[in-house]
Amino acid sequence: MLYNNAVYEIIKTPLAFTLLRYMILYETEQTGRETARNIGISFVHAHRILEGLVKQGIVIKRKAGKANLFKINQKHETVKRIIQPLVIEEKDLAKKILKMKLEAAAKKTLSVVLYGSVSEGKERPESDVDVFFLTKDPQTKEILKEKLSDLAEDFAISTGNRLDSLIWTVAEYRKEKNNKKGVIEAIEKGELLFGKPIGEVIQK
Repeated sequence: MLYNNAVYEIIKTPLAFTLLRYMILYETEQTGRETARNIGISFVHAHRILEGLVKQGIVIKRKAGKANLFKINQKHETVKRIIQPLVIEEKDLAKKILKMKLEAAAKKTLSVVLYGSVSEGKERPESDVDVFFLTKDPQTKEILKEKLSDLAEDFAISTGNRLDSLIWTVAEYRKEKNNKKGVIEAIEKGELLFGKPIGEVIQK
């Protein structure tokens, strides 16, 4: 086990962190080839990273016939104290932040949905964060607009991203369903943050 500069030595390449994230989230024992295939990297890269992690005690290797099986060492102090908490906190980070910041505003809505590049895992550092808000009537929509305007600056400062809010009433959603199919499809594929699934609300 390393005690100095441990995190850098363990996660000094993006591929190493990708591999560790996978092993921590799925807690599975696999061959190097299976792991490489599941995270989309070459076996050569995966094998080199895994063997380096085995030397540090981060990963456990055991023989199973002719194959070597690898799994994360959940008892390792660096895994318990640093790597696992980091990976768990990173998981669904956008949803955690949005739920915290939008909780008060969401009380005025029927549904709140994260959609677009962040929801799809395709965002860039400067990407907008696209959030859809469904309200029951125009009056509620206007109140929500004011609340979100106040939140926008804080969101930009604390995340470095612009909060791109799309607010429709139920009537507007039904009207736009055939006119803006691309947007509707992205919203319906998004992740529900607050309220009921949009399909349930619209069908009433």
